[in-house]
Amino acid sequence: MAIRLVQEMSVSGLCRAMRLTWDEAEGILDRAVKRGLERRGDEAVRFVGVDETSFRRGHEYITVVSDLERDRVPWVGDDRRRSTLEV
Repeated sequence: MAIRLVQEMSVSGLCRAMRLTWDEAEGILDRAVKRGLERRGDEAVRFVGVDETSFRRGHEYITVVSDLERDRVPWVGDDRRRSTLEV
């Protein structure tokens, strides 16, 4: 139920609606993402999008690699430097 709700609202809203702490909600979401990634496996990505975005508050950034064809995010890296993509 929590996964369905968080698709429609923020994590803060989920916490209020289900009377969860932030840590409990984050744990639920982390486990759901892990299960989804395990089911997905490795698939070739034909059309790639790369973007950087701020993470949390302040000037912490992440680099997000998107599969534009399937509307998925197969990889997220720390920082927004060129070296982040050199994995």
